[in-house]
Amino acid sequence: MKKYKKFFKIIAILILILQIQLSCKPDEVVINNTPERLFSPALFTPFIDGNVVSLSWVPIANSTYVVELSKDSLLFRDSLKVVPLDGKTICNFSDLWSNARYSARIKAISKDPKVKDSKFQEITFKTKTENIFYNIADADITANQVILKWVNTKQVTKIVYYIEGTVNPEEKITIDLADIDKAAGIKEIPGLLSATGYIFDIYRGDMLRGTAFALTL
Repeated sequence: MKKYKKFFKIIAILILILQIQLSCKPDEVVINNTPERLFSPALFTPFIDGNVVSLSWVPIANSTYVVELSKDSLLFRDSLKVVPLDGKTICNFSDLWSNARYSARIKAISKDPKVKDSKFQEITFKTKTENIFYNIADADITANQVILKWVNTKQVTKIVYYIEGTVNPEEKITIDLADIDKAAGIKEIPGLLSATGYIFDIYRGDMLRGTAFALTL
């Protein structure tokens, strides 16, 4: 019997100690998970198709974005474009220069005024070659004339043509395209030499948009 009394006494003491420890437990610490600044958008990546680029990134909760694009290498000065985006994680740019160096950057803007915007995430890339000319059909080539056709939804201003191998710019001939040519996407080039190879370049201003070759009959 004495053993049982001793056992219960020990249990009572342990319970008392536990109650004292619990009563002395410090107040719970409240952890604030709100960051001081947003993280920069991760996996900021260009997908290039000719002279068209699609930029994508990993979304950040409770934020919008600003995307900037420039025709230089991480300077963000030449032909700078600024695009604000809300609720999107992709940004498309078309009609860029072919084979040209571009830079893009993005930052996340917090919808919570207490949280600072992220720093810019920057990338640089080079576009590929654009060619809006359709292949020249054999039926469109004669001894002295070539009929050129291109995608008429693309903006163009002129065609420059010259004999293959020409180096002297003065030997190149420029034809300004009329509105009817632009709308149709077709232009006849007469007065060519027979059995001669010609290069045809189509431009929008100084922007090269396509190149075609034809050998007259």
